[in-house]
Amino acid sequence: MLDRKKENVRRLEQEELRRNAEEARRVRKEEEQRQFKELLLKMSVDQEEDRRIAEEERHRAKDRPRLEGIIAQLRQQNAEQRQLLVSLLDEYCNAGKDQSHEIFEAVNPS
Repeated sequence: MLDRKKENVRRLEQEELRRNAEEARRVRKEEEQRQFKELLLKMSVDQEEDRRIAEEERHRAKDRPRLEGIIAQLRQQNAEQRQLLVSLLDEYCNAGKDQSHEIFEAVNPS
């Protein structure tokens, strides 16, 4: 009978150990599931934020001038500046000729 009591006590202790181990596994699994859900939620939030940022970037890109347009504007500005420089050079040359002619006539009154 004493052996039976010892066997029962041993079985109860083993059963208690098994229940404790199962409870620890259950707690660990619940924690893992909670962390996994948090990770999924964070990924979802991050993905939505990335979509929002990408959409904003697409809208900003529509408002920006295209490279071809910028090049065309620069070429137009270049042509206008070249024309202005030619015009200024012509005016300078003509003014210099007029001054030379006035000085020549002032020095040589014929």
